[in-house]
Amino acid sequence: MALYSGPQNPSMRQFPGPSSTASTVIVTNGSKSARAARRLKWAGVVVLAVGLAAALTIYRVAPARSSGDAANYNIVGGQVFASPDENSAEMQQVERLGGKPAVYALEFHRWFLSLWHGRRLAWTLIVLCVAVALLCFHLAGLMADEPDG
Repeated sequence: MALYSGPQNPSMRQFPGPSSTASTVIVTNGSKSARAARRLKWAGVVVLAVGLAAALTIYRVAPARSSGDAANYNIVGGQVFASPDENSAEMQQVERLGGKPAVYALEFHRWFLSLWHGRRLAWTLIVLCVAVALLCFHLAGLMADEPDG
């Protein structure tokens, strides 16, 4: 005995009723905004899962520390001396040319560029994918609350 028989309109389906005759039951798949909210929730789940998987892969593959630490040492006459700061002369020059705001802007620029390399990239990716997933969930909640009219 088939559960579905009758018209091909998916909102009008006939199911066997308590008696031997078939009764018509109206089954709706929800409103357009409810379907869009479900899709948006699934998009948030997919973004979160793919982003966390990518971040985990990047974290495992990326080296623990950068190899740029050798720049903090000077070798003079076969002896190794630690440099006080590799960027101190450059920062003094930037401060002379542009003042403290230029120094702060350069430090921010270097920090921002460091977010896109190595293990910091994994943490940046985690923050971004969680933020996008939360935005998807929030928008889906707002769409589900909207009345259709």
